[in-house]
Amino acid sequence: MTDYGRAVQFGAFVTPSVELLANTFELAALADETGLDLIGVQDHPYQAKFLDCWSLMGMLLARTERVRVFPDVACLPLRPPATMAKAAASLGLMSGGRFELALGAGAFWEAIGAMGGDVRTPGQADPSSIIRAYNVFGRVSDTPSDKMFHGTAEQRVSQLTELAVETGMDTFVFGTDGDDLAQVRTFATDVAPAVRAAVDERRGTGARA
Repeated sequence: MTDYGRAVQFGAFVTPSVELLANTFELAALADETGLDLIGVQDHPYQAKFLDCWSLMGMLLARTERVRVFPDVACLPLRPPATMAKAAASLGLMSGGRFELALGAGAFWEAIGAMGGDVRTPGQADPSSIIRAYNVFGRVSDTPSDKMFHGTAEQRVSQLTELAVETGMDTFVFGTDGDDLAQVRTFATDVAPAVRAAVDERRGTGARA
């Protein structure tokens, strides 16, 4: 694989659980405050314990001022394309352009089929033509770890920098158990800026959008 030279972006991964709603609002405010680029919201319509992704995204956009919001990722088999396109355009217009649309082919096919969605097979896409986002789950701690995406901030910076310049990944959305606010703050303040600087240094040139 290769580095496509895109600007590196960072986000926070939101679990749209009914029980975590208050925490979700705090997480969105934290992302807005600390300079993260994105908030990604899981879209699993068949999950009974989750809020509707699109309803929640509208609320998060209304409660923030700078950060962009996207479905991580939209469940295509259960979202009619024309209806989803209109919802995306509406959220983009009402938020001043802060909505992004990320698409997913689906993964939990039994649950999708149970809700009347089409069960599909994987396809292919040219990775150089799209923004490539990676959900990064783990924890940042004071002690090193041999486990990927765990350990110190310095380890995380090294790992994400390598992914950006060696595999073409350009967008990293951080997730942790329980949507831990302290972990998200550490990622936003200690990891994201350092990765941007390291990627710029490795590339030696300005990134493209």
